[in-house]
Amino acid sequence: MRRRIALIAAGVTVGLVTGVLTATTASAAPPAPTNVKVEWADSTHKMVRVSWTDLGEANEIEAIVLSGQPHDIRVREYTAAGAPNEVLLEPRWFNWNHPELELQVLSTKGSDRSAPGRSVRFDTSRPPQTVIQRAVPRTDGLVQLTWTQSAVAKDLNPGDPLDLPFDAEVVSAGINPQYPDPKTFAIPRGARSFLLPKVARPYDVAILGRNEWGNQYPIRAVQVYDMGVQLKVQASAPFNRPVDIRATAGLVCGPGCFRNPDLLDRPAEVPWQLQGRANANAPWSVVTSGKDLRTIQPFVGSIGTRQFRIVVPTWSPVYPVQVSGWMATAPRTSVTTYNLQNANLTTTLVKPGAPVGVKLSVAPYVNGRALLQRWTGTTWAGITWVPFTNGKGSKSFTAPTRGYYAYRMVVPGITYQGRSIATTVSWKSYLSVR
Repeated sequence: MRRRIALIAAGVTVGLVTGVLTATTASAAPPAPTNVKVEWADSTHKMVRVSWTDLGEANEIEAIVLSGQPHDIRVREYTAAGAPNEVLLEPRWFNWNHPELELQVLSTKGSDRSAPGRSVRFDTSRPPQTVIQRAVPRTDGLVQLTWTQSAVAKDLNPGDPLDLPFDAEVVSAGINPQYPDPKTFAIPRGARSFLLPKVARPYDVAILGRNEWGNQYPIRAVQVYDMGVQLKVQASAPFNRPVDIRATAGLVCGPGCFRNPDLLDRPAEVPWQLQGRANANAPWSVVTSGKDLRTIQPFVGSIGTRQFRIVVPTWSPVYPVQVSGWMATAPRTSVTTYNLQNANLTTTLVKPGAPVGVKLSVAPYVNGRALLQRWTGTTWAGITWVPFTNGKGSKSFTAPTRGYYAYRMVVPGITYQGRSIATTVSWKSYLSVR
């Protein structure tokens, strides 16, 4: 009997121990945190406060994406046992641009983890995407920008504690947005157009959207350049003959460095104008124009002394990748001289005292007189005036004593159709007197 009682007693004891162990194992994991809250820490909306209630354990804070099956992004933050049940997180702590997120807080004791306590659902949607549609440089150095903005994403969690009014979103023009901390210019809320102040070129500009969750990286940045031109103009040309004008132009890429504008790797049509004026006090007018900056070689006739310049108007293609502002070269003058078609003696050999004929033919076909001169050995001396009508004239003079003589004609300058024809000196003619 005693032995039986001992066995029964032993059985009771084993059962009690087993029950105690089972109870101890079941209670090892701490209870799940409760009252998990997310909210902005203050009115600046720069930090998110996460708070919860627990029994003082250490904690893990995780973000959960509710897209299909919920899954962890990754463990983001830890708190030690006994620490305050609160953490402040920067918005960038979250994985941006998710329409549905939850935070979960777990209590931990050693290797044991509690079930998660969950916050309400919220979103971390970045601002709508902006796309520059037009960038138009002005002659004063400012640039007019217009853009479109994508529709605001549907709020799947209306009224969540991190929602802010749409007015919390701001848009700015960012200079060189590819670099950290770009220079920005604030744009009024709701605007779709902005006049960008004058900025030293070259630079990139983009429209940057920003809200409490950060920037939206722009789809399109526009390169704003200066246009540069190297211009050569023939110093003088006879009336109605071509003036040799040559220029090359492109986007300034450094001292003396030009780069051809391109549009999707194709030569871009960038307009240019050759402008002219009679003098520094006269207005400029367009002589000719073109669209190929790679080589500018216009055909221009010499119809009177003129100043020339190349003007590249503000250029902004429909698909604005590169744009440039208005520019003009410094004036270059080409002097128009008479076109001397004939200015000769009618003979090269005469006797002393014999008559010598002179013939003159000039363009433009005007009326005037030219001075016949002879070289004395030290200077040119006037011999006689040779009148001409409608560009043609003749005269004779008496041959001097025996010798060998050089002659020339000087046609005084005039104003013709509002432009000047410069005084023109003919080539030399030679006379032998025997």
